[in-house]
Amino acid sequence: MADIREVDDTKQFSFFESFWRQLEMLDMETRGEYVSAMCRMAFDEQDTTFDDPMLQFGWSVMRTQVRQSVEVHRKAVERGKRSAEKRKRNRERKNGDKNSETLSENVSESVSETCSQRKERNGMEMKLPVPGAPTESRPNGHGEEGSSIDFDNLPPME
Repeated sequence: MADIREVDDTKQFSFFESFWRQLEMLDMETRGEYVSAMCRMAFDEQDTTFDDPMLQFGWSVMRTQVRQSVEVHRKAVERGKRSAEKRKRNRERKNGDKNSETLSENVSESVSETCSQRKERNGMEMKLPVPGAPTESRPNGHGEEGSSIDFDNLPPME
């Protein structure tokens, strides 16, 4: 018997209802032999031979299904590993770079907060320069002339 620390829990197969329905037709002793044969095939890659031709015939069909199930699960584990490695590389790449979205959000929050503080402190409306907009004096404390839009008093959109 294998030491539990040596067991590979990624090895698995699906025990389909059709297996159970087929096994129900057998006596308990033979049923146990079949289940053992299934597990030896799935986990130890060992085939079993039955002396009774009808049992051997049934096993040859079931054995194929067990092998297919093991292969499906093996491929799923492989895809999962590759996917996990890809996610890890992407995370490392994002963490290695300055995350532009986070940086952009932080700058935007900082500018917004600074503008709000100035507006509260100076009691002024915030106006941003826009090329081609009507020229008026900008109340930003610098006495600059230029184009601006008063975002607090925009007309409703049609």
